Amino acid sequence: MTHPSNTGTGGPPAADTSLPAPSELQLLSAIRFNLEQKIAPELSSAMAQQICRMTQQVLGHLILMRCEWPGILQRQVHKLTDALRAVVGVLSEHGKTLADRALLEDASRLLSMPAGIPERHLLEQRNRALNGVLERALTELFSLTSAAAPARMAGINHVIREVIDACAITEHDYKRAEQDSIEAYAARAANHAVITAERLQSYLRGKFTDRPGLQVTSLRELPGGFGKMTFLFDVVGLESAPCSLVLRRDRPNGATETTVADEFPLLRAMHRHGLPVAEPLWLEPGPALDYPFIVVRRLEGRPAGDLWKADPNVCSAETARDLASVLARLHSLDPGAMSLGPRLRPAGAAESVAAMLAEVRELWMRKRLEPDAALQASLCWLEHNIPPPTPRAHLVHSDVGFHNLLIVNEKVSGLLDWELAHLGDPVEDLSYVRPYIEQLLPWKEFLAAYRNAGGSGYSEDRARYFSVWRGVRNTVYTLLCHHAFCTDANLDLRFAHAGVYYPRLILLEAAQKVAELGARQGDEHDRG
Repeated sequence: MTHPSNTGTGGPPAADTSLPAPSELQLLSAIRFNLEQKIAPELSSAMAQQICRMTQQVLGHLILMRCEWPGILQRQVHKLTDALRAVVGVLSEHGKTLADRALLEDASRLLSMPAGIPERHLLEQRNRALNGVLERALTELFSLTSAAAPARMAGINHVIREVIDACAITEHDYKRAEQDSIEAYAARAANHAVITAERLQSYLRGKFTDRPGLQVTSLRELPGGFGKMTFLFDVVGLESAPCSLVLRRDRPNGATETTVADEFPLLRAMHRHGLPVAEPLWLEPGPALDYPFIVVRRLEGRPAGDLWKADPNVCSAETARDLASVLARLHSLDPGAMSLGPRLRPAGAAESVAAMLAEVRELWMRKRLEPDAALQASLCWLEHNIPPPTPRAHLVHSDVGFHNLLIVNEKVSGLLDWELAHLGDPVEDLSYVRPYIEQLLPWKEFLAAYRNAGGSGYSEDRARYFSVWRGVRNTVYTLLCHHAFCTDANLDLRFAHAGVYYPRLILLEAAQKVAELGARQGDEHDRG
């Protein structure tokens, strides 16, 4: 086995534990914003719209409870204390005091307390106590006074105004804080490079000045994609007939830190060699829409499945066999004979694996918010167990899941999302796709179809290694999403979900494989 010199044995640097991971306030704000911006416009029934509005308001309340409410409550407590003091003052002016001794003691205790209380739960306790004492005191005050005593009624009216003012000020502060919260989050979201149909149309008219009547008739962002933002748009006037195109743009503070500028020459080469990829039309490397992007022609087809499984309504055993042929064609290409861009210069397979590990470790060291012993153990195992290299490096897609396949008539019409492509070991792709294939076709049959189409050799040992690599790499990518959301670098709710939900789930599977493979290595050593 290869043992790279840079294995992190000196220990990783301390993680940044000063940040929330993420805070409840961040999550609630993101959920409320997405309900308003993404969900509400899609709802058609009156009931769904009403429930959505109510949910936004409840979320707004929960947000205020975690930020502005203590200050609002502090002002209410001050106002209610003034009201109680006014009750005692009115009675004193007329030579009276609270007749109920317990009530008098409660009032005296509350009036003698210090004004400032930073803790929310103590504020809530005092607010509750003040309201309770005022209820009883006002009742007693009214019982001692009659409408025939105008001077006394003036004092009572003053007390009533104090109580009502406390209520009014609290409601005013509450609404103001709620609106400020909504506007502040919307302003932050607006800074995250939003693409609209109007912006896109303006860009296209500037690029194609001979088509002043060009119109973008629809634009929608596609779900998925933590490294890039993908938009489907329809345009009239760009070509002789209306056309559907796809805009794929670098995502600010994305999961992978790759760029479409590297992806474009690869797509162009794959398209020229007949692989089922979208036809690349142009690369916009500048800041026309804030970040670099590419435009490709839309492919026909339905998604083959999601992150976890194939869609049986779209896929069949024939789909698996066709994918075997597609991967065999990909792995048979000679990277040295193609213009793939500077990021995909030919290198040995072993060097490629070591470089991938170094890149992922660097990302984790730079962006992690808290230490993770299981992830460290898995990375160290990968670094110390790089498998023997293949005779040459092959072009590897590195994310061949059914979420990245389009299907037409049970055949692969599109292999999408090439941002992780690199030169390395074809077994990485085969290991990645195996869980999907086995839902449709026995693995041996898939491998036979792959070899018959010209695919390279397959090794179970290397496949086990890359199954660990896949989990560790994807864990680090979800932790980059986690970091981006927690630091407010990316407000996308999907990033919050990825960081909260996926790291433990993905890492556990990889770490358990490391333990199993380590135990197997120990048994082999003992037998040897």
